[in-house]
Amino acid sequence: MRKLIASVLAAIILSVAVLPVTGLAADGDGSYIKSAYDMILDMYKGDLDNQSVYENMIKGMFESLDEYSEYYDLVEADALFNQLENSVEGIGVMLTDVTGGITIVEFLEESPAQEAGLMVGDIIVSADDKDLTGMTSTLAVNYIKGKSGTTVKIGVKRATSDSVLYFDVVRRSIVINPVTYKVIDDNTAYIKITTFSFDADKYFDKAMAQVDQAGIKNIILDLRNNGGGSVQAAVNVAKHFVPGGIIATLDYESEDTQDVVYTSNLTENPYNLAVLVNGFSASSSELVAGAIRDTFSGTLIGEKTYGKSVFQQIIPIVNYEAYQICYEATEIPLINYYDLFNLGIFIPEQYIMGYLKLTVGEYLTPIGRSINNIGVRPNKVILNTKYVNDVYIDSLSDLYCLKNYNLNDTGVEILLTKYILRTLGYQTELNNDVLDEKTQGIVKLYQKNSGLSASGVIDIETQKALNEDLAKIKMDADKQLLKALDILND
Repeated sequence: MRKLIASVLAAIILSVAVLPVTGLAADGDGSYIKSAYDMILDMYKGDLDNQSVYENMIKGMFESLDEYSEYYDLVEADALFNQLENSVEGIGVMLTDVTGGITIVEFLEESPAQEAGLMVGDIIVSADDKDLTGMTSTLAVNYIKGKSGTTVKIGVKRATSDSVLYFDVVRRSIVINPVTYKVIDDNTAYIKITTFSFDADKYFDKAMAQVDQAGIKNIILDLRNNGGGSVQAAVNVAKHFVPGGIIATLDYESEDTQDVVYTSNLTENPYNLAVLVNGFSASSSELVAGAIRDTFSGTLIGEKTYGKSVFQQIIPIVNYEAYQICYEATEIPLINYYDLFNLGIFIPEQYIMGYLKLTVGEYLTPIGRSINNIGVRPNKVILNTKYVNDVYIDSLSDLYCLKNYNLNDTGVEILLTKYILRTLGYQTELNNDVLDEKTQGIVKLYQKNSGLSASGVIDIETQKALNEDLAKIKMDADKQLLKALDILND
């Protein structure tokens, strides 16, 4: 592991308290497990790796509980911790696990994947010819990420193609800022939080400082596609808006663990607030949305949220050797590193076998509601326009405006130009990235209609004009954002 246990203690997905979780016992139900192992010792003909047997046993036990509980070996855990840090070396994508597979939902700033031609909505199926289908995104990133400067071949399925598309992406060191801030007009600030990493609230505080400095009172908080993260970060964001009282209650399953009640000291919400949510707004982002909804401190706009209010604890597990040594010395049968630590038993880091991500409780909204498998329903249910002229709008990004493209040139920027032109009503072919004669004729027509020099060259001026038109299309298609602006400016 890259860091000592002090770092691991902070790596809690949806909780900030260290939990005393009961370890694997040698009596009671534990005797059933021990009997299975004794049978292996007695009857199995072959080489026996105690460590491997117990690790796979634990993996199977915990992954059978629910869709959020699972066991991570050291490599998988390292990838999990990387997702919660601000700096990563990889291709710069935000991924989510959906029915179709590992799907790109957003690009990080200056994303090499976006530069290489990948799009939002692409389903990643391979990395350097390693089949990733059926994997979780947490495991798949082990094959996608890598040292800065190295190249990975990414295979994706795209709605507009019947075959797998391949892109060579040069990995890069990327500093992740989960908060985007901009002023839409003189009266309204737009703040988007892509994920609740452990320091997302600090970035949010910086954005709010700019809001206050500008004297802006109308705020649009965009939590769409935010899959959650740290409860503490989410609570700290909610404290900017939720008036005095309960923000959320962490209801732990174990009677040995005291429930946690998060509260706000605000006398009233000093802002006019609209919060954008959709079906991919989950867990910690739902905590914020639920608090806003229950306390009437803002207007929720968009689609019903995902419906995940259970939270997980990450627990280091010691290996078989450490378990045996501790049991022989103390006769206390525990594999939970935290339990051993609390008893004054200090285990060196190399004896940690892996980590459990275990569902240990559920958070409740300010009025005590559970939204698990239910979601938070917006005050204003608004559906966005997903497709314009058969093009999925969210998959389109701006052209980079770095060079001119002439007849017979190829490249992802040319393909993206074709997509943008198609959304504008021009009948471009989307099956190649070549600036052929037909496409050049369409470019000339667009240039003429836009008051540009009709050269047929996709020059910098044309690219800038296309970006401006794309921004207008996206704004018109974002009915949720437009509704927020109407409500705040009413």
